[in-house]
Amino acid sequence: HNFETINFEKENRIARITLNRPEVHNAFNKKLIEEFLLILKALEKDMETRVVIISGEGKSFCAGADLNWMREIINYSYEANLEESNNISRLMHSLYSLPIPTIARINGAALGGGCGFVSACDIAICHDDALFSLSEVKIGLIQACIGPFVINRLGESKTREMFLTGRRINGKEAEKIGLVNYSVPLSSLDEKISEFVNLIITGGKEAQKKCKELISTLKFM
Repeated sequence: HNFETINFEKENRIARITLNRPEVHNAFNKKLIEEFLLILKALEKDMETRVVIISGEGKSFCAGADLNWMREIINYSYEANLEESNNISRLMHSLYSLPIPTIARINGAALGGGCGFVSACDIAICHDDALFSLSEVKIGLIQACIGPFVINRLGESKTREMFLTGRRINGKEAEKIGLVNYSVPLSSLDEKISEFVNLIITGGKEAQKKCKELISTLKFM
């Protein structure tokens, strides 16, 4: 299947999802959301794949929602706006609840909804100069669709700080506050990813799936 906005490849039980709109820093629009959802739906039934790596083409990971697309949907009806928002929520939830372990390979800026993708992955690894920001308030928006996943990852006090200020942080600070698991020099990024891929592949597939279900269940008790 050829996708317009995503590069998708599978090899040696590893699936790679690369957001491929480098000209807009891999910002997502309606098409990217649809294609990402299609890929995740297929992976839900995939018996071969053991780990999914999510990254961005070019210098950025994901700059959040495409502002041109957002300007367009302002003029939609309430129902159409709700549908677009629900699709983003569905995507975040599909990523979060995927039965296969996921690793976010953060190769550059992760802004707004891009931080949502990071938060919905099981393990997040970035390089020290990667840039993070939950900057929606700067343009008069709120982080509705990604909120639950960011709170999950950061806890309430850090989420409040990041949501209300929209301030920018680098990889090392993202590691310190728990937005990512590890921040490493750019030259070591793929080596660190490989280390975790190998750890995951040597675990039990069914056990890992059940681990993810268990964590979700316990969290909401």
